[in-house]
Amino acid sequence: MEWKSRSTGKGKEHLGNNLAMYNIDSDSIPILYSVGLNKELEGLANLLMPSIVTANASVENHIKDIFEYLD
Repeated sequence: MEWKSRSTGKGKEHLGNNLAMYNIDSDSIPILYSVGLNKELEGLANLLMPSIVTANASVENHIKDIFEYLD
């Protein structure tokens, strides 16, 4: 769980809550109709949204540059 040890703040809290809901020794977690998992993943999505928006804008600019170069 290296990614959990590198996490901080709210992200670490959400990841820890996810891990606490399930058996760590298992290779799978139930996802259908899992209200608790949904709540934690929504929290992570809200935390990651600004970074995702920034990354999408960067990719958009690079794609535009490529198409302008090819014209």
